[in-house]
Amino acid sequence: MFYQRLPSGVFTGLALRALDRARSVVNQLSTWQTGDTLGQRTADIAGIMTGVFGAQVAQAWQTFAAKLHPGATLVFCKRSRVNDSDARPCG
Repeated sequence: MFYQRLPSGVFTGLALRALDRARSVVNQLSTWQTGDTLGQRTADIAGIMTGVFGAQVAQAWQTFAAKLHPGATLVFCKRSRVNDSDARPCG
């Protein structure tokens, strides 16, 4: 559904717009590697968040991400628990 061409006429209106937006995000993420770091992808994540949720949410992400270790890999952060008591979450 996210990688192949959608069948003509199966999805329309709001459903089609939602699928197109999700497909766009999946397409952007498809080039990312597990070894990519937060420092490499923070702006990309903010761009995706701007497109999906708006500039205010993207700014909140950037404020939050500034507290994270920029050298932490995406896979490490995915597997880690981030909480307010961490001095440097994700790394």
